[in-house]
Parts: sequence; C-alpha cells; structure tokens
Amino acid sequence: MVIVALKLDAVAQDTGAVKKLIRIAEDQRARFPAEKLYLQFDRPNYTTYDTIWFKASLFNAATYSPSRLSSKVYIELINDSSSVVNRFAIPMVSGLGQGYIVLNEKINDGTYTVRAYTNWMQNFGDDTYFSKQFYVGKPSDQGSWLISEQHILKTLPQGNEVSIALKLSNLNNAVIPYRDIELRLTEGKKTLFKNNYLTSDGGNIIANFILPKKADTRQLSLLITDKTNKNKYSFPFYPGGQLQDIDLQFMPEGGNLVNGLSSRVAFKAISEDGLGTPVNGKILSNTGREVCNFATVHNGMGSFFIMPQASETYAAKYELNGVTHSVPLPLAQPSGLALRVDNLSSPDSLYVYIRTTPEIAAANKPYSLIIQSAGEIYLGLSFKISRGFTNIQLAKNNFMSGIVGFTVIDADNKPLCERRIFIDHHDRLNLEIADPQSRYQPKDSIALNVNVCDVNGAPVIGSFAVAVTDDAFIKADPLADNIVSRLLLTSELKGYIETPGWYFASDNINTAIALDELMLAQGWTGFDWDKALQVVPLQPKFKPEPDNRLTGTLRNLFNKPAKDSKLNLFSISKKYGLLVFDTVSNARGEFVFDNLPLLDTISYTLRVNNKKDKASTADIVLDIFKPADVTGNGVRLMPWYMHVKDTAMLAYFNRPQPPRYNGIDISEVKGRLLKEVKIKAGKPNIIVGQYSGYVQKEFAEKELVEAGKTTLYDLISRKVGGFGTGHLYRESIFGKATYHEQPALVVGMTMVSDIIVDGQGTSIMSADGKGSDPQTAIDFMKSIGADDVKNIKIAEGMNMFITVTTRSGNGIFTRPAFNILSYRPVPLCLPRQFYRPKYDVKSAAAFTPRPTIHWEPNLITDKNGRASLSFFAADKPGTYTVIIEGTDMNGNFGRQTGKMVISPPVRAATTQSAVK
Repeated sequence: MVIVALKLDAVAQDTGAVKKLIRIAEDQRARFPAEKLYLQFDRPNYTTYDTIWFKASLFNAATYSPSRLSSKVYIELINDSSSVVNRFAIPMVSGLGQGYIVLNEKINDGTYTVRAYTNWMQNFGDDTYFSKQFYVGKPSDQGSWLISEQHILKTLPQGNEVSIALKLSNLNNAVIPYRDIELRLTEGKKTLFKNNYLTSDGGNIIANFILPKKADTRQLSLLITDKTNKNKYSFPFYPGGQLQDIDLQFMPEGGNLVNGLSSRVAFKAISEDGLGTPVNGKILSNTGREVCNFATVHNGMGSFFIMPQASETYAAKYELNGVTHSVPLPLAQPSGLALRVDNLSSPDSLYVYIRTTPEIAAANKPYSLIIQSAGEIYLGLSFKISRGFTNIQLAKNNFMSGIVGFTVIDADNKPLCERRIFIDHHDRLNLEIADPQSRYQPKDSIALNVNVCDVNGAPVIGSFAVAVTDDAFIKADPLADNIVSRLLLTSELKGYIETPGWYFASDNINTAIALDELMLAQGWTGFDWDKALQVVPLQPKFKPEPDNRLTGTLRNLFNKPAKDSKLNLFSISKKYGLLVFDTVSNARGEFVFDNLPLLDTISYTLRVNNKKDKASTADIVLDIFKPADVTGNGVRLMPWYMHVKDTAMLAYFNRPQPPRYNGIDISEVKGRLLKEVKIKAGKPNIIVGQYSGYVQKEFAEKELVEAGKTTLYDLISRKVGGFGTGHLYRESIFGKATYHEQPALVVGMTMVSDIIVDGQGTSIMSADGKGSDPQTAIDFMKSIGADDVKNIKIAEGMNMFITVTTRSGNGIFTRPAFNILSYRPVPLCLPRQFYRPKYDVKSAAAFTPRPTIHWEPNLITDKNGRASLSFFAADKPGTYTVIIEGTDMNGNFGRQTGKMVISPPVRAATTQSAVK
C-alpha cells in the first residue's frame, strides 16, 4: 500500500475494520485480476474486399505487464444487425498478438463493429471488452452512390407528415437520372412506408409519407434499393423538429442527493444517434423557484451545484425546437452522506470533502474511506463525522496516471458514496520518428528510425506497431481512441465515449473540466464491493486460458465423476499429420490436454476408455468457449456517402481497385493469375442406388461437428424449412398429397422416400409387404448425433431422399458413440506478412493506389531504445501519415504521429522528404 500524507479535520479512528476490508478486497483482486485489451489498426476506413490489419496488446490491469491468464483473444466482426459474421481467435505470446480480417465477397457494405475479448474478461462484463465501430463502404466500381437528404416535418391530426427530398449521384458527382428505386422507411425491423420512384433528370426524388405519432425516432432508417443492380443504401433517419428526442440523464456526485447538503450534479444529453448534444436550461423546484441554470460544456456533458430542501422536488426544464421539456432530477434522500472530490483547484493536491446530515453526525458511527487506482488499493482509513464533516488533502504524486476511485463504506460494509477522478502525470513513453535520408522519390525504398525513451530519458526495450497511410485517401483522426486513451480512460468507463483522444490532445483547464465531468457522468467499471464482501467467495464463471488447451469433465451414468479414465485426443493436420495425445482424468473426473499445437483450423476427436482399456460409458463434458452476447452501444453512425464533404473520403472510395476474385486474396498470388472463367452450372446431381436427384441442401463436416450431440432430426429441423414428420404428404413429386396413417419424414408436403446411410438404404418393407416402413428412417434420424456424421445431402429428383456419411461407416446400424466426441474449436488466425510491393523505379506504369503504404505490427526496439523499418513509397508524390504505438509491457506505453512528404521527381530540383 502506498503511504500518503493526510490532513484530517476529524481524528482517524481504529483502522482494524479498514485493514479487514483491504484484506477482503485484495483477496478478491488476487482471485479475479482484471485484464485490459487494446487493438491498433492499420487505418480507420475500409471498403469491401479490403483487409483489416491489427495488433493486440493484453495487459494485467493493475501493472500493465503481460496478462498470464489468457493465451488467446477472441475477435468478432459484428454487422449492424447485431449478427456475428466472423469469429476467430488470435494466439497471444507475452501479451502480444496480431491478426487480420479479410472483407471478402461475403461482407456487404454497412456499419461494423470489431469486438475483442478473452474468455476471462467475460467475468467482468462487456464494458471491459475492446470494441471499434466503423463503416465498410462500396468502392465506385461497385456502383456506389452519394446521397443528399433534406426533409420538412409537418404535424397533422393523423400523425406527422414528412416531405423528403433526395439527390443521388455517383462518386464523380454525376447525377443518377431515370433510375428505378425503392424507398423504404423502417422502425427497427418493422416497415412503416414503402414505395417505388423514378429519379428525375437531376437525380432527384420527392417523397411524402405519414410518420406515426408513437414511432421511435431512435430506430428509424431509410433504405434505398437500386432496382437495376440491387445495391442497397441504408442510413439513420432523424425527423428532428418537434419530434427531436433527447435523453437527459443526471448523476449526483457520490451517487445520491441528500436534503440540506450541497452536491454537484453531472448531466449528459444524448441525441437519437447515441451521441452527446448541446442543451441548456434551468433547474426549478416544484414551487416554481429557479435554483440554477445548466448548460453543456463538451459532448453533451456538464454539471451544476444544488442544495436540495426537504419540502421540494426538482426538475430540469429546457426548450428544443419550440417545445418545452421537463425532466425530473433524482429524488433526494432525507438523510445520508455527500461526497465531493476536488481535482481541479490545485495542480499538486486533491481534496476530499465528506458531509453528513445532523442526525448521522450525532450517531457518531465509524465509516471507512477506500481509495483505489490501477487495480490496487492505495489507502484505507476509518473516521467518524461527529462534527458533520471531514476534509482530506492528498498529494497527487502518490497516485499513478489514470482513474482513481473513492468509496465511503459504513460499519456494515455497505458502500454509501463513490466518486472517480482522473489524474494525469504526462508520463508516457517518448517516441521519435526520424528518416536518415533527406531525398525520396515515388517508388523509392524509405527507411525510418525509431527512438524510444521513458519520461526520464532512459532508453526502452518494447514492441511497437507502425502504420503508414496515404493522406490522399486516409484522414487520421487525432481525437479517436488510441493506446493512451484506451488504457488510461475508456477501458474503465461505462458506455460509449466520444472522441476520447481529445482529452489527451491538450493540457489546459477546459480539457481538465471536461474530463472531470466525463468521470462524473459515465462512472467506472471498477471494483464491485457488493460482490467482494459476500460471505461465500465468488468463483469465476469463465475460466482463464493460460495456454492452448482443451479441458473438461467425465461423468458416469449416475452423474458422478469418472476418475482414472484414459482419454485419447486425435486430430489430422496438413502440417503435422496425425496428432495423438493422451491423459487421465483425476479424482474429480477432470482432464486437461495442455499445450496443443497452434493450427488455424482443426477438429479434435476424443475417446475415453475405462481402467481396463475398454470403451467407457462416461459422458465427455468439454469446457467449450461460449461467446458473449451481442449488445449494441446505441450509437448509429451515419454512412460516409451521406452529405460528403471530406475530399479524402471521396478519393478513398473512388480510387482505382485491383482485380477481385471470389475466394482469392490477390496479395498472396505469387505468379501470373489467369483470367477468371465463370462456369454456369446448376445444382450438383447425385446418383445413389435407385435414386437420382439434385442436391437442395448440404451439411458439411464443420457444421455437423459444431452441432455436437444434437440429433440429425433436430439439426435439419432447424436448418431446413418444412422438415419434420407428418401424415399428409405425397410419395413422389408427381403424386398428390393425401393423408396416411403411418407418419413419415417430410419436407413440406413431399415424403422423404429414403435415408441412404453409407450407401445403405433404410427403406425396409412393412410387415404386410405393401410398402416401405418409414418409421425406420425416423428412428435413425432421431437417434444419431450430428458429430457422428461427416456429411448430409438432401436431394430431390423423382423422389426426395437424404444421403448420410457416418464416421464409423456402419450404415444404418450406426449408433451414438457415448465414449467418442468430436469438437471443432474457434479457428485461430495465425500471423501473416503484410503485402509489400517492390516497385521498379524505372517503370512508368501506374500502380494501384494503396491507402495503407506499410504496416509493421511488431517493431522491437533494442537496449538503446532504437529500431528501424523500411518500405516502398507509392508511385505518386504526396504526403504520408506515420502512426506508431506500443508498450514495453512493463507499465509504460506511448503514441506518436508524424508526416512524410514525397515530392515529385524534378530534374532541376531535389526531392525533399521530412518527418515532422
């Protein structure tokens, strides 16, 4: 614990209770150490078919050293419908990892979120996950449009009439005339309005519709569909005017208002798009008395002081678009404590003021103040408030940079007041970018030197990622989240934080005030005292993953642990061939396969035998990774193509594109790529025994393994509409559906004539010899597990039939193997080299523009704090932005940006390059 100098107006009491609290808290932290995760990307914008490059850094939250709890980080790409379109894991070594996401032909344009977390982080909630939201757009060669929208709102008795004017143009600002489009207004998934239009010769559309009075303006979207090529353009629609909706929230300092005690109240005004919005008004009592004025300072946030009275309630009144709104303040408590922390008056000290009502002061009960920061408890002290107040002065240099939390706890260990502040000592790493050569031309090889030292000037060994982007296409946002703002600020705050880099861009009083109000308004996802002080210590729901392992439990017929059972793990890899591992379950039936090889995609088969080395009846229960639920952050980004004013964005999406081929990454092609030959073919035809037909649906091995012990009947029922059992069906496609006493497998109204398992049919003659007995097929589908099968095809010709290929090859006699389990873990994304073209400087041929000129995810500085990298400039003059971020994984991290100018080649003059 750090010892700090205190100045108390009240004498500190016996600290035995505080020491007990600290022991409980430290024990809880030891068992639940938090992690912090940061991802650095090569650039902020992407188009379809681009590749997202990133580096991950995973820290112990208390020390900023490498986290030893997690050997992998799970990466998810989530679309604007909250569906995960890609999920994989990257291996972490000493807290560092790297990966990439290919935005292939399966990725449509729209708003996406990259979410990253470890299995262990799920114990702390999704506020601790890393997430980054961005828009993936279509480039011009895919028919991308620019859209301008204006509207007028008129209130009518039956609703609100909206007159909307749209103008459509291409990326060269040429209008789109005489184009058939569909315009649709939606509220979430519900369609409120739909109509077809033809654009005018100026690319314009005029539409009118009635907006229901109860429509949720936070969920409205306009969808434009180009009926010629089926391209879709969707964007949020905010009617504004008298329908503009603001969510005004109030957060009293310390947590509660108390009658008779002055308190600071923070507020935040959030507009329909989920972002802060300016607002101002007055605080009035229920008697009409004006208490004070309030106005936002930054990103919809502000604060004011109020002393509530016992006989009054309070509301905030403000006017918006001619409409007066009233929002009640939280009700004040009749008695209690008020906590105020002053972090702005002095550059060297902070002041803690604790006030209480007279009856609590007269009781003279003991209280505790706990101060914590960076995952550690800095100070704990006991005090009494017999005089009604306690003042504490603390030196700021006793705390690390970052968020500091203050909690007042009563004698029953109940937290009463909490407050978070931010302290910044400006002690980040100093990064210097320098180029050793002064002359560069397009296509030249460029060398950069990086020098890194700490705040005291000592050289630093660390790992850094460097991104070099072309300013003609990429406009770096200096206010966006970065490694400094993420680790010190946003990783410990609730909700969405706008422009977090702004709070570190300058050091002045206005920034300090805005940062303090951010801390008041959005709190901290820090230590949970209620959980820590529970009588029964909590056990982690989600286990750590310190290495690439597979764990689980064996249970016998009576659900008791199956101890001393032998397990074999089999897998086949292109790199290693047949892999075989074995282990033995312990007395609790638990087993572990440690340090499994890192392979991008792999399927495991587990087999368990008893002590006599015979097949066991024990159930294998794996500790399988369960993904976190997807929850939105309430922020709706406006697509880039709406009201375009950014010339760099326009150039980015309008740039020439390389050839694209489905399933092929052009950067990995080593030789000459032949022209694509498109073969038009129908559905594959299969012939099995007496049956012939076209495949309507196929289940591959990966999908079957992931379904686990789900029966084939249940799996197909979920995936194929109309599949099940029924009495009303036709026996062939030319037959007529009639009622049958004997139920059969059906797809819609068509009977499944046969299940052909490993080439053997299940169509067994009935007892009367008049036809087949469909019950055999039903029994088979309801008894066999999906992971016992390698492939399923549903085909239709003269008859509907299904082919099944089992793992054992035992045909219809295949039964679930209770001692065998197949499992396919989340695939791993292994590191890959960033594509680096080598230009022939003598060639005059044009090259495809590259928004990311170079990406270096693991630049290691030596003992002198130095490192170098090289890359090729593009084939045109311009300016580049160089961004470097990284850490020594020992508590220090930093960020630096620079500019590089590549001048055009001029014979009579020299080409100059500079990094600023």
